[in-house]
Amino acid sequence: MRRSAPKSPTSRTRKSPQAPVAAKDVGPKRTGVASGVQGMERMPANAITVRTLITENRLKAALAMAEVVLKRYPDDEEVALQRARLLFWTGAPKKAEHSAVAIYRKNDRSFGALRLVGDIRQERGDVRGAIRAYREAQLRGDPDVRLAIRLIDMYLTIGDSALALAQVRPGMKLPDDLELRLANARHPWRAEVWAGMTSFNGQLWRRTLASATYTWSSRLALFAGFSAEDRGVGRLGTQASIWLFFDTGDVQGDIRAAWAPSTGGYLPPIDVWAEAAVRINANVAVGLWARYANYEVSPLYTIGPYVPLSFGKLSVRPGYLVVVRGPTIAGDLGQVGHTFFVRNRWQQSARTAFFAWLYYGQEVVFNNRSVYGPDESGPSVVLGWDQWFSTRFGLRLIGTAYHQTDLGATMWDLNVALRVRL
Repeated sequence: MRRSAPKSPTSRTRKSPQAPVAAKDVGPKRTGVASGVQGMERMPANAITVRTLITENRLKAALAMAEVVLKRYPDDEEVALQRARLLFWTGAPKKAEHSAVAIYRKNDRSFGALRLVGDIRQERGDVRGAIRAYREAQLRGDPDVRLAIRLIDMYLTIGDSALALAQVRPGMKLPDDLELRLANARHPWRAEVWAGMTSFNGQLWRRTLASATYTWSSRLALFAGFSAEDRGVGRLGTQASIWLFFDTGDVQGDIRAAWAPSTGGYLPPIDVWAEAAVRINANVAVGLWARYANYEVSPLYTIGPYVPLSFGKLSVRPGYLVVVRGPTIAGDLGQVGHTFFVRNRWQQSARTAFFAWLYYGQEVVFNNRSVYGPDESGPSVVLGWDQWFSTRFGLRLIGTAYHQTDLGATMWDLNVALRVRL
């Protein structure tokens, strides 16, 4: 799903705004007192009082005090900027942006006003507009490294890796998630080498896979791989596949095509599928999955909906599939099956994730391999671990248990992959 642009420090601090700076940083003290502002009649009308009220989380009182100060001292830029921030924090972003722009027009080196304009635009989803404001602050001389970090994140969000890399400074400390996203920009090629072993019904099968992925941006990546599986007694299956992942912002999905030069009696000569999910909001999407595979045992057609859900670090994808299998080469009639599934992923950190997939029905997790016959119904469980040990090297471990009800046998499968960014 589209990555929402991270909340700016200003927007995160609406309930815990910035602490006041020292008195020497806010200009000359005012000697007047507030009048007509309930509960503040004895408080001096100046920038220090406004900052004190903000620190105490009395935002409406601080806004009222700022109005009083500006009536007496309309050229007080510090209080004018605090008023603009308070308008933003109290739910008036349009007025806040108008006020911040007015401050900048009076003083084109007002970094605070430019940052506030960027914060407001980012909050409403105008990422490019926010970038323009933040870049203007940089070009005017704002030296704060946090602004560069924010721009790195936003450039990666819109898919401009070159400009993101241009913001990197020597010795810059980045959050883990941003560091890994930047690593993808620096190293668009990723290679994986898999080794696997399967135990089923007294047999032991070996499998290997080598693949390469090229990432153009956070919105587009292409995977290509070649796998081989040996089931003994001359049953060697090989398969070449290509996989396109895309994310337009509102639609996320993938398209896959595979060809088996040697089927081994269990791989489909041709296997294609596509899936896409349309985002309803930041936490919910609705998708559709479809597949065709011409297995030698019988052709297979699958289609069904799924609903990606996001709960912070936890993502959940429940779904349902209709599975249509044609007549078998042995003359058995085809059948219509049903599968229910839920795929869960826990993103513990930017470098570590765990996942658990649960299926029940015909279209099992081994979606590119047929076992014996047309009816392969049964439950399957997949447990996995993703770990990046650095920005360049990682590991993926996947274990699967699939019980085929018709045969009364369980397939145990273990795969491990070494992942390298090139």
